[in-house]
Amino acid sequence: MTRLTRSEAALIAIVLAVFFTPVVIGCREHRPVFRVELPSGFSGPVEISCASFAGDLQTVHVDAVGHATGASCTKDPVDLVVTRNGSVLQPDSVSWNLTGDGIPTHLSFQVK
Repeated sequence: MTRLTRSEAALIAIVLAVFFTPVVIGCREHRPVFRVELPSGFSGPVEISCASFAGDLQTVHVDAVGHATGASCTKDPVDLVVTRNGSVLQPDSVSWNLTGDGIPTHLSFQVK
């Protein structure tokens, strides 16, 4: 049995990485998106109260003082997407309040 040279081993490692990287990326968990739309020019604290639970999440529209009630939330992990005037923002201090059995009741965060 012959041994691989360093260059052959490096080539095999590159080929394996090229073939397996798309598989790993494709198997990434696809989480639902919880979308929050802020009013034009809004900045400050945002408070969202969850009232129902569904797998099909609707966009939550926040009022002029940063509140939204009656939002449909999910127990499953979600990706939070916050927009204002069509631009995606990075919220600060994101906090989900949960019941003892993991049901979300409230979401709060800050935007600048």
